[in-house]
Amino acid sequence: MALSYADFDPYTPNGNPNNNSLCGKKLRASYNGKSVDVTVVDRCTGCASGSLDLSPTAFRKWIFEAGVMEIELTILVAQRPSLI
Repeated sequence: MALSYADFDPYTPNGNPNNNSLCGKKLRASYNGKSVDVTVVDRCTGCASGSLDLSPTAFRKWIFEAGVMEIELTILVAQRPSLI
């Protein structure tokens, strides 16, 4: 999944997108009662701020009427095992 360049670029140190701290982060995109887990892998130059570009596989997880829709995003955070 690609994030908007406006949301992606501020996390790109020294202009090198290979070191962007958002890459590899997991998000859950939800629409119309269905969810799909996606991973940030790139930036989208044609996307407005707050937008993202899903892979065809992720997009097909939903029953959709149009190619553009408003979705809800949840950041998935891995739990660290307790040392106690």
